[in-house]
Amino acid sequence: MDTYGLRATMTWTVPPRLVQGYPVSTWIAFAVPSGGHGVSLQIAQVGWIEIDPGEPHVFWEWGTSSSDSHRLLGRAVQLGLPLKVEIERANDGGVTFYADDVVLGTAYVPWTPTAAGAFAETHVVSEYLPGSRSQPEVISGFDEKAGGRWVPYAGQVFTTSSQFHVTLSADNAVRIWDDRQ
Repeated sequence: MDTYGLRATMTWTVPPRLVQGYPVSTWIAFAVPSGGHGVSLQIAQVGWIEIDPGEPHVFWEWGTSSSDSHRLLGRAVQLGLPLKVEIERANDGGVTFYADDVVLGTAYVPWTPTAAGAFAETHVVSEYLPGSRSQPEVISGFDEKAGGRWVPYAGQVFTTSSQFHVTLSADNAVRIWDDRQ
């Protein structure tokens, strides 16, 4: 993969609905997808996560297997305020995570990514993604670093549930919402 960085700005005004103990999150990531079920244990990601209702935080996470997974939480994230996130990787496996132009941390991942993108996730069917049709979560300025320069991300848009919607507009902004909101 010749992408060495991802950056985006995430903004939402309609909060997700959580089930206690199961997080809802949105992030950008490098990964090696696992076959068949779409889950990746080889991942390096940065974004926001809400684990306890009403308490979203910046998070960054990386791992190589179920027994080698690391998640760190940063500052609280405010509803309606943009969160600028970035992740950069080096040929030697080094990864640097950023939020609002501040380095959150670094990690080493001994794998080469085969996929990159932006994602939103729930864990149980009674949880809702953030955003409604009239006020979707927006991932704007979604760029990838290829050949040493930043260019608009050119990836696929898909969903895993009929109530989740994702669109990509001409200005390269991703809009995400849950029909139930």
